[in-house]
Amino acid sequence: MGARQGQEEPTVMAKIGVLSTRTRVEEKQLMAALADAGVVALPVPPAALPSPLGPSPVQPLTVSTVSGVAAEVMIDRLQDRALAAAALRLVQANGGLVIGAGIAATESRLTVATTLARAGITRPAAHLVFDEGSALTAIEAAGYPCTFLPLELKLEGIVLADRDTAEAVMEHRDVLGARHDALGIIQAGIAADTIQVIVVNGEVAGFEGNGALATSEAFGLAIATAAALHAQIIGLSIVRTASGLAVWDVDPAPDFRTATATGSTSVAEAMAAYIVGKFGIGSVTPLIINAMEVQRDVVAIG
Repeated sequence: MGARQGQEEPTVMAKIGVLSTRTRVEEKQLMAALADAGVVALPVPPAALPSPLGPSPVQPLTVSTVSGVAAEVMIDRLQDRALAAAALRLVQANGGLVIGAGIAATESRLTVATTLARAGITRPAAHLVFDEGSALTAIEAAGYPCTFLPLELKLEGIVLADRDTAEAVMEHRDVLGARHDALGIIQAGIAADTIQVIVVNGEVAGFEGNGALATSEAFGLAIATAAALHAQIIGLSIVRTASGLAVWDVDPAPDFRTATATGSTSVAEAMAAYIVGKFGIGSVTPLIINAMEVQRDVVAIG
């Protein structure tokens, strides 16, 4: 909600904020798991009001978010990754700690791909393309079918099944789209036989997709990928190719409402256990009423 003209939004101090545009099932599960552990985590929408580009004179080096909540630790659950890149950089610039996907939290698929290549992580052959011409050359090298992936993470890839489809898609993006629409990655193959693995603090917490791929090899590949990206919490899409398992894509804010847990706790509980163990339990319960009034939101306490 916006402040009335001439009025300032009240600031609520919290130990942990959940950065998300809206509170979905995953965010509710995470906040409930944290509440069960004795921690109140407040939802923090990032774009309600303009955000100051410097430390608050009253609260220097805190994360003064535009929602009226200043949190010491911010959990990244934003689905819009362009918005996330800006919001998380501001959080970090103001001295806040971010729990999220490491390099993948603020960078593009290009940076992720080059980082994983340097780390020796197995991935399908991929080429950066700039326009229709370079894309068609890369597509011929990759073979059919292949996939065009926009540089922004979480944007869906486009399957290119044949030459006619490839020409139509790339011409449309290059000629009729915005200037950057043809900029992306051509990746060999398609994500047809995959498993989505969620890694929390270097351990697999759960998975979705093809259960036959829930093997120690796939989990080991996911853990190595998370480590290369310095990610505390991340989703990895592992694909089975003719040459074996490979990392198809990464998800900085993965869904997990239907995930199969690999341990005795749910994915949300595994996340909460890591957060509480890493950052401790803050005494923020008295703030819950004020935060609810500020945000006009309902926060469930377990």
